[in-house]
Amino acid sequence: MLSLYIHIPFCDQKCGYCSFTVLPIEWKSVVEKLIDPYVDAVCEDVRYQAKKLWSQQIKTIYFGGGTPTRIGKENLCKIIDTIDEVFDLDLLAELTIECNPFPAERVLDIIKHIQKKYTTFPRIRRSIGIQTFDGDVLKDSSRMYSLPAIKEFLRNLQPIKQVNTSYNFDFIAFGKRNTTKKWEKILRDQSRQSFFHDFVESWLADGFSLYTLELFPGSDRYNQQIANHSHQKDGLPLKKYGSDDDVYDEFQWLKSVVHKAWYHRYEISNFSRTIQSSIHNRVYRNMENYLGIWVGAASFFNAQYQNLSVFDAPDAAAIRFTETKAIADYCKWSYKTIEKPIYMDQQERDIEKLFLSLRTDRGVENLSSYDHILEKNRQEIINNFQTQGYCIYENDKLLLTDSGMDIYNTIITDLLAQL
Repeated sequence: MLSLYIHIPFCDQKCGYCSFTVLPIEWKSVVEKLIDPYVDAVCEDVRYQAKKLWSQQIKTIYFGGGTPTRIGKENLCKIIDTIDEVFDLDLLAELTIECNPFPAERVLDIIKHIQKKYTTFPRIRRSIGIQTFDGDVLKDSSRMYSLPAIKEFLRNLQPIKQVNTSYNFDFIAFGKRNTTKKWEKILRDQSRQSFFHDFVESWLADGFSLYTLELFPGSDRYNQQIANHSHQKDGLPLKKYGSDDDVYDEFQWLKSVVHKAWYHRYEISNFSRTIQSSIHNRVYRNMENYLGIWVGAASFFNAQYQNLSVFDAPDAAAIRFTETKAIADYCKWSYKTIEKPIYMDQQERDIEKLFLSLRTDRGVENLSSYDHILEKNRQEIINNFQTQGYCIYENDKLLLTDSGMDIYNTIITDLLAQL
């Protein structure tokens, strides 16, 4: 089976947190003119790939971005219907569409339209970028919505939820501390803490994605922080609201609230109710085959995949490749040129599999089969982490505990040999 990742390079925000570059202001007037030819190119790409891959069964479809809802419900449906025409969706397990709560009326209309049109899909998942319930942070971050707007959006989400609908909400730990009347620094005031707690306890959410703030070099937000701070003078990383410790403390608080409401941590940044974890996320972590479509989308295929030969791959364990990053070329259907394919040998594949599997609640099976890439004293290292409560090692399976996931980078670095 095959999963599809559809990349939407249009964004409706100005925050600049991600590595994606928001269209410059001077482009805004022509964005609408770009969308239709872009969608046409995507549909042509889907047809081309279906012929190339012999119309495989599709396991998951994921619309990411950017902001997928930026292209409108008609275009989203046009792409989904094209996929349905040329691929087999009888065993589709999940359709995911990322979105922001802005503009609320348009997004709510898209949600209602998609779930009404595709009633046979077993799960239609929305990954919604709330980011924070702190109005000051939303304003400073140049988000296009306010806290009152978020509250109204959430109130309208509840009544339209159906049996096959799943909501996942994204939040970022910014490390912002507020000052009390006694000049004490606290992560959040009581009203903000209560609102997040009540929202989690409402169980409107089927899952949460919790992240720590990261600034990508070259992004608008990164450049802003360079201008606002002297790293050497303040002794702070490039985060407007505080140090790495502040960010980590807020992440721990967010996580504790989610945990207490019985959301299970199934991957370092992701939490869900029972059987509501993202199937598409697990496809990626399990290194199953997926095809990226649209500008800059990445793909991955195992060597065992029956049609790998169509990519002219040499004798390799797996292959990764990225499509053209030029929107103009893509709209001219020049997407057939694969940029810099990466052919992975067995050792490279094992390293990546270890990296991805250890991040999840399924852990790493048959750890001894990875001995060729692990430190020779790996058992001693594991015993040390196990004694501290960071992992469980039984029957040749290594599984990180919740606290172990918090120090994942340290554990994986200590385990991997210097190859």
